[in-house]
Amino acid sequence: MRTLIVMAKNPQSGNVMTRLSDCLSPCERAELSDALLFDALEKATKAADRIFCFMVPNTGNLAERLQMEVSFESQSGSDLGERIVNAVHSVFERGAKKTVVIGTDCPLLEADAIVSVFEALETGRDAVIGPANDGGYYLIGMSANFEFLFDEIQWGGGDVLSDTIEAGKSRGLDLSLLKNLPDLDHPEDLAALFNHFEQLETTAPRTKEWLKKNQAKIES
Repeated sequence: MRTLIVMAKNPQSGNVMTRLSDCLSPCERAELSDALLFDALEKATKAADRIFCFMVPNTGNLAERLQMEVSFESQSGSDLGERIVNAVHSVFERGAKKTVVIGTDCPLLEADAIVSVFEALETGRDAVIGPANDGGYYLIGMSANFEFLFDEIQWGGGDVLSDTIEAGKSRGLDLSLLKNLPDLDHPEDLAALFNHFEQLETTAPRTKEWLKKNQAKIES
């Protein structure tokens, strides 16, 4: 059974995508975050058998809007690494054999790419990482609970990917990389998505519709 974890913020919290606050209002950022979340969950259902969305804060009310089998749970931990470790530990405790973790801020991630990660893990790969253009990563898949991959990482810095790879190699993991993709963190990242407008139709249709509605403001 393929188990996928989505790490997310509740788009209704009003405290989402704050690095876009110079160009978007709180309402616009919440709408974009909502579109990204639902796009991520939709591709998750195409790639995995069990989906756990670990959210902060977790109000539970998003489940009522979904026509998907998703378990919404609360994140716990003092930083991103600890929150991922706790989420991964939780699903392995409930019987997961291999798991993939994604966020919601990589709209160009394809469901087929997630499937390929599960296939790699099922055929002997220890870990697979999807590098982001900012020096972090948008996906990590593991064949076991390798908590050491999240130790002593400076989250939010430019060395997250390289430090994680080094942690894996130092323990002898058979690790591979997907192709680089952009995260959606800054206003320039938002504008750059218009270069991939047609691709978003299959990878993130709700995000595409949001961009279309707000194109004039983003490009001004």
